[in-house]
Parts: sequence; C-alpha cells; structure tokens
Amino acid sequence: MTEEDLKEIRRINAQLKRHRELLEYLTQKAETIQAIQPKERVQTSLVNSGNEAADSAIDVEMEIQREEKLLREMQEEARSKFDGERMSFDERRIMHCRYLRCMTWDEIGEEVGYSVRQAIRIHGHVVDRMFKKMS
Repeated sequence: MTEEDLKEIRRINAQLKRHRELLEYLTQKAETIQAIQPKERVQTSLVNSGNEAADSAIDVEMEIQREEKLLREMQEEARSKFDGERMSFDERRIMHCRYLRCMTWDEIGEEVGYSVRQAIRIHGHVVDRMFKKMS
C-alpha cells in the first residue's frame, strides 16, 4: 500500500458515486418505455433511446460491480496497513474514516470532534510517518 494507493481509494469511490448516479438516470430513462426492462439486453433492428439507455445501464452496472470489488480489495489492504502502524486512537479513526468509510473532511471533523483543519493536519502527519518509514 502506497500513498498513491490511498489516493486511488478516494478516486475509485468518487467514480463509483458518479456511476451510481448515471445508472439511476439510465434506468429511469429506459423504464420510461414500458416494454423494456433494463436488466437484459434488447436486440432489435430499431434503435431508440430506451434501448440504448437499457444497454448503457447494463454496461454501467457491470463497471460498478468491477469498481466495488477493486475498492473492497484496496480498502482491505489499507486496513492491514493501518493495523500494522503505530497510531493514536484519533489518528486511526481519521484514517479509517477517510479511506475505509470514504468520508469527507467535514464528516470526519464532526465524527472525531476536531476542526476540519486539525483533522487534515493529523492525517498529514500520519501519512508522512507511514510512508517516510518506507523510504
């Protein structure tokens, strides 16, 4: 687990959120046409936006499943890395909130009872310690 891997966890989580929103939109669009169910591909000679939306929804759903699996694997690796580090209780909570629960800085600050600025500062010290040790 590297510092770049931690950033990748955040990137994958953001991508998942965008894909879930897109899937919701495509599913609603496909369901506006009564005869099409977005759970199966439809082959016809006629092309319409309902068919395209249903096919796109299936593709996005498969991408979401792939990203969820990758995110779980990376989070498990991060958990192992965190468990192997010496951290205070609050440091560990901040790292878990940020990378395992994918919380925003505002949410983390509220969760641990620190200002956003202090939570970011503590996080930075932990990351520096974790990866300075590896250099």
